[in-house]
Amino acid sequence: DFEIAGSRAGELSISLESPLGTVTSWDSHAQYRARLGNMQVPWGGVQLHCDTTHLKTPTGIVRILLVVSSAICLACECSAGTVQVGLFLLPLIGRLRLMVFCALFSLLLTCLMLFLDISHIALVLPFNWARVNAWVYLSIGLIFILGSSLLLHMVLFAEAFIWVPRHTKDTLFVSAIIGYVCALEAFLLSAFTQCPSKYRQVPDDPSEALDRELSPLSTSEVPNHTHTDGPNSHNSLLKATTPT
Repeated sequence: DFEIAGSRAGELSISLESPLGTVTSWDSHAQYRARLGNMQVPWGGVQLHCDTTHLKTPTGIVRILLVVSSAICLACECSAGTVQVGLFLLPLIGRLRLMVFCALFSLLLTCLMLFLDISHIALVLPFNWARVNAWVYLSIGLIFILGSSLLLHMVLFAEAFIWVPRHTKDTLFVSAIIGYVCALEAFLLSAFTQCPSKYRQVPDDPSEALDRELSPLSTSEVPNHTHTDGPNSHNSLLKATTPT
């Protein structure tokens, strides 16, 4: 038994005061407010993963080699100074600073790429990672070639570098050679992004996506998962489940 001003069911009635002054009115949205008040809002943060499978892919291996090579190049150049002549007291200091910048930039950026790939944070960022990867490592390779060539020319042919101790020359020569190795590794990483890769298939079950999800920074192929739609898949499922 319902009324316009309230609710009544037989002898059981709900009598609440109303702003309109009716005795039998009730707040029809009270239960919804209570339900929303008790509802736990899911946390909208970024989930961090530790997926080390990227380190076993060709891209991950070359990145690790690039990190190691950049660190060795930077260490060789920073240790080129002697007690008599410090590193930044050498002539043509601009070339030395360029090489230090190349090694440091490559080291930090490659570590950042590895972190984004291992933690899957790259999946949250709306970038075309193949294009970003290609241009970044192409730029790193070019600046490594430029810095290594200028450093090699300074050590072998620059007249202002004749009086420099032999230890400094040998260390900077090794640093320039390692710079060429870093450039080769950067070009390989840039070329990996241009290789055709298979598209990742979106699973029907959202919970399965976390198990099959790979970062877009990685160019490794995803194993094929057969997925058929239509009546043929239903018939095959019936055949598989029907006892013989």
